[in-house]
Amino acid sequence: MSTNESAALVGKHQDGGGTWTRRGAESVSYCSTEPRPMQTGSPVFVGAVVVGNVSGGVFTKTARGSRHMLRSPRGWALDLQSLRDAEGAGAVTVEIVDVESGITYSAPCSRIHLLGFHLNRGHGEQIALLLRYWQQLPPAGSYQQAALFAPTVTA
Repeated sequence: MSTNESAALVGKHQDGGGTWTRRGAESVSYCSTEPRPMQTGSPVFVGAVVVGNVSGGVFTKTARGSRHMLRSPRGWALDLQSLRDAEGAGAVTVEIVDVESGITYSAPCSRIHLLGFHLNRGHGEQIALLLRYWQQLPPAGSYQQAALFAPTVTA
């Protein structure tokens, strides 16, 4: 696959037949003996690899923080074309789920474009956003202990 063909593409699953249709490109077939989980929304591709999914205005992708989070400066990077394609599919927010910690990092696409910086560290053009600009959501099902003494309001 050439560099031009490896650009991120958004596709739609067709009738369970094992074909992803890519916008502006030919179909890419997959074959698996394992049942595929039900996809909702539009998958987002980098080359022929699905890197995330757009549903309800949210581009969601999973990553391993120990391997994929930027170390210096601390932050998350996205393939620039995948972000553009996710926005084309209706995404207004990006959520990266760290599968190791369970923390979900959330940021509006507009913030990523406004405060993000472009880089290429050998994995294609990316846009990165410093960690401090991501909203960190606790793992699903986790509980936070309530304050022992609730503030009192006197009139």
